[in-house]
Amino acid sequence: MDNKGNVEDNTKPENYRTIKIDCRPPEVEITSPEEEEEVKVPFWVYADASDNAGLEKVEFDIEPFGKRPGLPFVDTVPPYKWECNEWPLARTRGGNDPQPASANVQIRAHAFDVSGQEWIHQVFVNILNWNSRPRVIVIPNFKLILENLKLGLAFDNTLNIDISGIEEADTVEFVATKIFTRQKTTILDNDFSDGISASFDIPTGFYKIMMTSYKDGEELTSELISRIFFIHR
Repeated sequence: MDNKGNVEDNTKPENYRTIKIDCRPPEVEITSPEEEEEVKVPFWVYADASDNAGLEKVEFDIEPFGKRPGLPFVDTVPPYKWECNEWPLARTRGGNDPQPASANVQIRAHAFDVSGQEWIHQVFVNILNWNSRPRVIVIPNFKLILENLKLGLAFDNTLNIDISGIEEADTVEFVATKIFTRQKTTILDNDFSDGISASFDIPTGFYKIMMTSYKDGEELTSELISRIFFIHR
C-alpha cells in the first residue's frame, strides 16, 4: 500500500520478480582413464558432470593446459568425452635447455554451469607409446612435395638428414635403399652429442630412407623417413 492507499496485486507477473541464487558449483569427474592408468595415444577421456541449476559445457585438455592449438576441446552434450590424440611435449629446465618429455602427464575436465561457476578434475595418465610420437625431421636440402606420402626431392652433393625427438635409444641406423636396384647404403650414429644425423654420399636416384633406433642392441622403433628423388650435383 502506498501513501494514497493504493494496494498492488502481487499475484500479477508485473508486480513481482523471481530471483534464483545458485550457491553450488558444478561437479565433474573423469571416469576414464583412471588415475595413473596406462594408455596409448590416441585414447578416449570420459567425464561425468552435473549441476543443480544447469550445466553449460565441459572442456577437456592435457598439460601444458591452454598451450596447444585447438585445445581445450569443448563438449556440451552428455556423455561428455574427448579423443586425446596429443603427445607429451618437451619440457625445459631453466633457460632453453630442453629435457625429455615425461610419459606421465595430467589430463583435465573443466565444467562450467549456466551461472558462470566452474569446477576442475585432473588425473595423471602414463602414456606407454610416447617414444613413438611423430618425429621432428629436418632435411636441409629436402623439399617436401606430398608430406603425407613422405615424397620429396633433394638437390645437393650429399643427402643430409637430421632427426630429433628420439628418446632412450643409444644407436640409430639409417638405410638408403635405391628403389630399382635394391642397393643399400647404411649409416650408424651412436654419438648423439652433436644430434642424430646421417650424410649420404650416393648417386642420383630414387631412394627409400629408413630409420631404426636401438637400445642395448634391441630394436625400439623402425619407420620410413622418406621416399626421395636425390640428384647428386
